[in-house]
This record gives sequence, C-alpha cells and structure tokens, in this order.
Amino acid sequence: MRKIPTILLGCVCLTTLYSGCKKTLSPARNISGTWTSPAAVTFYMMSAGCGSYVRYNSTPVTITWTITAIDDNNVDIVISANKIGTTTQLASNCGQPATLVFPLQLHGIISSSNLQVTEQQMQYNNAGAATGLASVVVGNFNFTTNNITGTLSEKDCPIYCAGYQTDTNACIVTK
Repeated sequence: MRKIPTILLGCVCLTTLYSGCKKTLSPARNISGTWTSPAAVTFYMMSAGCGSYVRYNSTPVTITWTITAIDDNNVDIVISANKIGTTTQLASNCGQPATLVFPLQLHGIISSSNLQVTEQQMQYNNAGAATGLASVVVGNFNFTTNNITGTLSEKDCPIYCAGYQTDTNACIVTK
C-alpha cells in the first residue's frame, strides 16, 4: 500500500486526497471584528481628591469595540463611544476630576475564553517622578462567539488617584 504524503503548513493541511483536514481559527481571529453594546454601559468616574478613592459621577455610554488580531493570542482593542448619556453626580470629587476620553486604545491577551485587557500607563515613584510606561491590567472579560462580558477599571495615581470603572460584569458587547 502506498503512503499518501501530507504537508502541514500552519493551520492549512494539504494532502493529495484533501481529506481529514480541518482549518481552525486562533482565539484572536475568532473575536476580531466589530462589537457593540446592546444597552448603555455605566461608566463611573473615580477620584481620591477628597482623601478616599470613590465614585463621584456616573454616565451611561453605548460603545463599540473594534478588535484587530495581532497574533494567535493578542489583539488591539479600540473602544469608541456611540452615545454618551446624561452624567449624574454621586459625590464630591473635591475639585480633583478624572477624565474619560474616547476612543480608548487598549490591548488584549487571550487565554482560552478569557480576555485580559491592558493599557500602557505612566508609572511614578514615591516622589511623584515619572519612571516610564508599563502595561497595566484594566479589564477582565469572558467571551463566546457572539458575546464579551466583563469589567473595566482604570486607576492612575500621578499626584492623586483618579480613574473610571464599570460595575462587575456589566460591560457587555455583542457581535
């Protein structure tokens, strides 16, 4: 019996019979594309201007995620605001506001059905001097073929701490 030669090139399998080959996409390619929030996601602005790091206002925002695969387990994520609702003040920030400017430029690391979201953030020493950029985790999400669910939470502390967050597992986008 003659053996049929098989050549394996990445995820493409070539044989003279073309049988038994199945092409699978990497996790990054599976979630690449455009995702939108089915409902507004509430973003809470936070500040330590009064001494404690607290939520001082909330704003509902409908968002779009544009996800681009970098390699099998890494993606770039751009989060854009489609509609920004009315901001509600929850507490005082003692004059030390946080800002949330769209679009957000983030990076994602995929492991199985988990998406860890990071951003490049300036780091500071105890004297307040900038020491350089570092990749900081700002979100943790689970995903299926048509749903990404998780939490965003960013905190930056150059002089005082300020940032934003969503409620736990309340940041949802669908394909």
